[in-house]
Amino acid sequence: MGNIDEITTEAFKDLESAVYKTLETYSNVHRGTGHYSLVTTALYEQAREIVLEYLQLDKKKYVVVFWSPLRLKLFKSQLKSSHYHVVSSKDFGLPLGIRAIAIKKKSL
Repeated sequence: MGNIDEITTEAFKDLESAVYKTLETYSNVHRGTGHYSLVTTALYEQAREIVLEYLQLDKKKYVVVFWSPLRLKLFKSQLKSSHYHVVSSKDFGLPLGIRAIAIKKKSL
């Protein structure tokens, strides 16, 4: 068994590979009823929960939205900085160019 850094590196490689495979298969989340749509929607909802857990935020008070860096910049300009938290895919070593913003529901 390897050390914790080797295990973490391998886990991130597996995660990155799985994300790319999912995006290649079906990247549009539109809440449809087809198999790929249902699978993608479930993965999307799971990702939102992971972000809230990582940020230690209450899912009853916050909602997570995924954006490109440019779209996020435009959106954040409309919010008070105390009403949101942002994480980047780069924070996890994943060069996907995705940002997640956890926004207080009251702010929407």
